[in-house]
Amino acid sequence: MYYKILTVQLDWLPGGDKVPVYVGIQLQQGFFDELDLDVSIASGRGSTDALTKMATGQAGIGSSDIGALMAARAQDNVPVVAVLNY
Repeated sequence: MYYKILTVQLDWLPGGDKVPVYVGIQLQQGFFDELDLDVSIASGRGSTDALTKMATGQAGIGSSDIGALMAARAQDNVPVVAVLNY
């Protein structure tokens, strides 16, 4: 089976807002397997570090503070966009 590899970059320590990613990984033949995704989670060292890793392609998606993203886009026009969930 062909798997698409995806790294999820955390901005800091794992918390309740990261539960869906952890659950998706832990389920045997669960959600990620159905989508042929090989998902890994990279530990976080702050929003700026997370943005750098997303901008350089070391991570496909991740979490970061919106203020840090706005500053990074204003200063360096980093190729990262925000998706807000409610």
